[in-house]
Amino acid sequence: MYTDKKMLQLIEILKASGYIRFEKEYCEVCGLLQQNLSKIRKGDAHFTPDHIRNVCAMYMVNVNWIYGFETQIFRNNPAVNQKVNPIKSNRPSDNVLN
Repeated sequence: MYTDKKMLQLIEILKASGYIRFEKEYCEVCGLLQQNLSKIRKGDAHFTPDHIRNVCAMYMVNVNWIYGFETQIFRNNPAVNQKVNPIKSNRPSDNVLN
């Protein structure tokens, strides 16, 4: 599922940006049990709209980025957005860190 991929990618972006240090922090904000993160990675479970809403609210994440409609990851935070550059891919919203 595309949103799962973006939510998992967001963990690494938040770590690199200094917002979190550990996946546990991300899970707590999501309202997700940490052991369910491995199920999501395997494709056996998915992030819910509530998980997405919680993360977006806490870290000012642009929900349109998660759904692939925009390339800007963070709302109203150009300093962090400049650290993340889009790469050439089939989806214009696939971003990676420098």
